Amino acid sequence: MSAIELAAYADAVERRLSIHRGREHVLSPPDFALVRAWRRDGVPLARVLAAIDDAAQNGDALTSLAPLGRALAPRPRL
Repeated sequence: MSAIELAAYADAVERRLSIHRGREHVLSPPDFALVRAWRRDGVPLARVLAAIDDAAQNGDALTSLAPLGRALAPRPRL
């Protein structure tokens, strides 16, 4: 994974969070670590963005990505 790919992935997550929060959002170090792990583990960006959208629709505060961790954990391959 290149630094450019990771930056683009993280920027997309920050933009989606900003949209739902109504103000600019910068990932905290723990949230960035989650984003880095999701990218490393091959979690599709579309899946991450959908999870953020779902959390926002459910009324979640989206102050951290930690609650999304379980939903976005890599799925075991059969």
